[in-house]
Amino acid sequence: MLDELFARRRERPFPFLLETALASERSGTASLIGSDPFAVLVATGRRIELHENGGRETHEGSPFDALRAILARLARESARPDAIQVVGYFGYDLACHLERVPRHAERDQHFPDLLLGFYDSAVLIDHASGAVREIRDPSPRPRALRPGADHELLPASIATAGSNFDRASYLAAVERARELIRQGEIYQVNLSQRFAARIDGDPFELYRRLRRSSPAPYAAYLELGDRAVISSSPEEFFRVEHGVATTRPIKGTRPRGRNEAEDRRMAEELLSSAKDDAELVMIVDLERNDLGRISEPGSVEVPVLKTIERHPTVWHLSATITGRLLPGLGPVELLENAFPGGSVTGAPKIRAMEAIDELEPTRRSVFTGAIGWLTPAGTMRSSVAIRTMQVHGPHVTFQVGGAVVWDSDAEGEYRETLVKARGMAEALGIGLE
Repeated sequence: MLDELFARRRERPFPFLLETALASERSGTASLIGSDPFAVLVATGRRIELHENGGRETHEGSPFDALRAILARLARESARPDAIQVVGYFGYDLACHLERVPRHAERDQHFPDLLLGFYDSAVLIDHASGAVREIRDPSPRPRALRPGADHELLPASIATAGSNFDRASYLAAVERARELIRQGEIYQVNLSQRFAARIDGDPFELYRRLRRSSPAPYAAYLELGDRAVISSSPEEFFRVEHGVATTRPIKGTRPRGRNEAEDRRMAEELLSSAKDDAELVMIVDLERNDLGRISEPGSVEVPVLKTIERHPTVWHLSATITGRLLPGLGPVELLENAFPGGSVTGAPKIRAMEAIDELEPTRRSVFTGAIGWLTPAGTMRSSVAIRTMQVHGPHVTFQVGGAVVWDSDAEGEYRETLVKARGMAEALGIGLE
């Protein structure tokens, strides 16, 4: 039923599917489908484009300021601001608007840093009850895009091939990260490598294969003209409901076992690992600090310091941090203070991001940003853009990484990236080293 409903919406510009491909208590059991936005916000660097009312406005500035202004206007003008879904992605490279981070790594994937569609109609599917209902704001609006012309929003892409690391250079990057830790510059850094492949045919079929090989609580398919973003993320970034912000960072990974005994041993090994505990505690402390800057005093809590999560291909450790936002603050201010997530940067955050730029040869683009939705009424649901593919024509890239700490073993870190890539490689029908 879900794919059939999506197929009908896909005839219009910028269709999206946000799906609970692996239902859990934290993610819920609902999926959201939409297309044909009445506005589209695109940002690359400081260049902002707003497509609305049949035209395009362009200016220089902060993407966060632009989003804040649009949300405030829609909250005033809309009959039902809670029914307007703002859906899309916040790319990792938006960090340069929030912190002074060097940009030495090559930008070779020309996806915008931010792309959000504003939808006044969407279909909500409750998988628990089977109910299907439409969410609609009744205010009449012209459409933002003409069918078949939406690709004009995006600049030309540079085709990629192979990997941005070979094994030896990745091992060397891990050792360089450990040297930065030895020197006291960082405690932890998330180091990643990117793979590239080619596909023939419909990118939505690739999404369906990924959904089968690696179902996850936060799956997403965003079709952006001649590009697509495909995600099967296990990690919630931020949720905002009734003024309370919740984040659930992930740290620590083991592969699933080939049989029950091996699977249990992998889980127990992860639960008892001092190294993985240290990684998680560092990120919990970082996220508490980020959230504390915009939360009511004394409201930041850690209801779950450590729990183990079972996924189809891996085990993960995760924690839960919550805080009540200060009056007048909402998702945009939360993003400005907590983006990108500490689990995909390291600690301390700014120096870790500088190290990422130094150690990784190419910019991350969408990877380790955020994917999801928010509303002018102040609610938000988002996932960390991991287990995520970027598609442009026949070109597909996907990136995987892990936290490097002083106790890290370079070979082990390299193997961990391959474990995390397993589901995406299987969906593509390729083998990795």
